Amino acid sequence: MQDPLFDVMGNTGTAFSIMLLIAALEEAKAGDRILLTSYADGADVFNLRVTKNIEEIRNRRGIKGNLATAKPLASYNRYLLFRNLVSREGEAPLPTAYASLPMEWRDRKSLIALHGSKCKKCGEVQFPIERVCPKCLSKDDFEEISFATRNAKIMSYNVDYVTATADPPNVMVQVDFDGGGRIQCVMTDRDLDEIEVNMPVEMTFRKFHQERNIVHYYWKARPIRGIQ
Repeated sequence: MQDPLFDVMGNTGTAFSIMLLIAALEEAKAGDRILLTSYADGADVFNLRVTKNIEEIRNRRGIKGNLATAKPLASYNRYLLFRNLVSREGEAPLPTAYASLPMEWRDRKSLIALHGSKCKKCGEVQFPIERVCPKCLSKDDFEEISFATRNAKIMSYNVDYVTATADPPNVMVQVDFDGGGRIQCVMTDRDLDEIEVNMPVEMTFRKFHQERNIVHYYWKARPIRGIQ
């Protein structure tokens, strides 16, 4: 029976059963059987068999790795704010977020998959995907590449105490990826005293904003945590 991890992970809602499956796979070996069940408005049952391919992902961070390198919030009040369980009295109101499902669908390869382009002629790497290479000007002659699992380093950063944000201050970073490519994004899970140019970071998929009951997710940079 899989440990529900309530004491260290809590109830993660929709993702709960899948996260427990990942935790079970971290301890599984080839030939094991795993019965996964979940219920809410309906019920799901999966009978899974572990194959020898489990060894190929054995050293991923997974549930154990993330729990071992977890960064606690500064206060319980910060948790309540993040969960919208208390109001932000005395703080500047957050700016109205822009919500567009058509835009998110149109740009899903860049926004969700974090894909960029690499020119087949000169090798120039760009983010987001560009039809025309800014270096050699070739058109529609590129391959898609993923930045989601690439490590990067901070090229420059800005700490903004003026802009209203759910996690003040707002830290914006320009990061250069290993192998080429650059992106500007928010930095999260950070200690302000440790941020510096050339600091190694990785990308993490996070909630970006919510408007009209539409939740938008995007990629943020964070300091590299523990094992890969």
